[in-house]
Amino acid sequence: MLCQSRLARLALVLSVIAPAAANADVYYTANFTMGVFGGAANSQPPFSSAIPQGSSYTGSLVFDQTLVPGSGSGFVNVFFSSFPAIGQIPPAIALDMPLGSLPAFTLASATEGNAAIQYNNGAFNGLFYISDFSYLGNPYELHPRRNLGHHCGRHRSPHLQPPC
Repeated sequence: MLCQSRLARLALVLSVIAPAAANADVYYTANFTMGVFGGAANSQPPFSSAIPQGSSYTGSLVFDQTLVPGSGSGFVNVFFSSFPAIGQIPPAIALDMPLGSLPAFTLASATEGNAAIQYNNGAFNGLFYISDFSYLGNPYELHPRRNLGHHCGRHRSPHLQPPC
C-alpha cells in the first residue's frame, strides 16, 4: 500500500512537470534583409550618404517559437518583452539592425520597449520598431515600414524623421 501511494505521488508530480516541459520556450535566431529602395522619401538628406538608395542591410533577431501565432491569425505583433527569458538575452543578440553608418539599432535602443516581430497568419512579416537617436547633432526617430498602429496621430512610415 505504501509503495502504491509513492507511485501515485510520483505519477502526479510527473503529470504536473510534463506539460511545463512540453511548453518550454524555444528560441531561434534568424537573419533578415532590409533595404532602402526606390523613391526619394526613403533616404533624404542628411541620410543620403549614410544609407544610400539601393542599399541593403542584413540584420538578425531571436524569436520564441512558442509565441509564433498560428495560421489564420492575421497581423500579430509579438513584443520582445513577452519572451520569458528576454532579460537573459543580450540586446544586440535579441535584435540587431545595422543601417550603414548610422548608430547601431538593437533591442536596447528601442524607445520604451517598442520592438516586436510582426507576423501575418503565422509567417514573418517584418518588424515593429521605434528608436529615437541623434545624427549630426539632431534628434530623429526610426520606425520601419512594416508595422501596425499609430504614433502621434499619424501612420508610422518608413522614414527617418524628427520625433513628435
